[in-house]
This record gives sequence, structure tokens and C-alpha cells, in this order.
Amino acid sequence: MTNSIAPCWDATERESLVVVRGSPPTQLETDSRVLVLDKQGILRSSYKRAADNTLVEAKKVVRSLSILGGGKRRPLLVDYRGMRSMDRDARAYFAGPSAAAVVSATAILVDSSLEKAIGNLFINKPLVPTRLFTSDSQAMAWLRTYLP
Repeated sequence: MTNSIAPCWDATERESLVVVRGSPPTQLETDSRVLVLDKQGILRSSYKRAADNTLVEAKKVVRSLSILGGGKRRPLLVDYRGMRSMDRDARAYFAGPSAAAVVSATAILVDSSLEKAIGNLFINKPLVPTRLFTSDSQAMAWLRTYLP
């Protein structure tokens, strides 16, 4: 598998690098996350380490999901385990039209009260079907119903 670096640009930030694996890419990395397109066509997002979510990171994640999705809206499994916090702007961006343009449904894996609280804030006003799960297998079964 080949690796390369792809620049991601935003008018309000300096160049940010995303590590690309595969051609077409099946895995991308941002500062805090590993994003994968699995063999079933489901997008997966997990944290590299305990992380805080900001609007800048949310934009990187959505750009990465768009690249991985290859122009198709795909279901997304987000593993909140390992997240420290998410600011209001990041939650709004993930629940807004930019994310809805690349994601058809979102399953959020949680296991702590902080993750559940943040997850419940996120699912308050999403533009795509969104559910919280504590089981990876149940989340994947639900997401498979949203495959293109």
C-alpha cells in the first residue's frame, strides 16, 4: 500500500496535513483521528488518543470522510470512546449540512457518561439518522441498512 500526504486547506487556518493510505485511499488520519472506509463501504472514525474536538478538527474530519467516501454518502460509525470534549461549534458542524452531504447515517459508540452526554447533545438536531450504541456489532447492523 502506498502512503502520501495530502494538504487540506481552509481560509482560516494554515495548511494542515492528512496522511493518506492506499490509492484510492481507504484510510486517512487527522491530528486526533483515524478514519477508515471498510470493505462493506461503512466509514469508521476512532480517536488516536484522548482528544478535544474543535471546529478546525471537525472540518478536517468531514473533508477526510468526503475523500474516503468517493463522492457517495455513506454510513458512519464514530467511536466516541477516548474523546475528552467537543465544543459547540464542532457539534454544530458535525450535525450540519457539510457532514450530511457525505454521511447517510451516524452510529455513535459510547461507554462513559461524558460520551453519552456529548452524544445526546449531538443527536438533538442531526440532519441524518443518528443513534447511540454501546455495542459495535449492533451499531454495524443498524448502519448496514443505510449502505448505498
